[in-house]
Amino acid sequence: MRRIELELIDRQRRMIERRIHAARFPAVKSLDTVDFTAIPSLNKMYVLELA
Repeated sequence: MRRIELELIDRQRRMIERRIHAARFPAVKSLDTVDFTAIPSLNKMYVLELA
């Protein structure tokens, strides 16, 4: 059963990677790189909670 779960997780990961590649984004970014001080009205805790 565990092996099936691991296979499913791997397939989902590869599906996401394929979609990101197909979207041709200029660069992969994450919330770690967001400068929350540039937009003072943006609630950092709320954004991180939504993520």
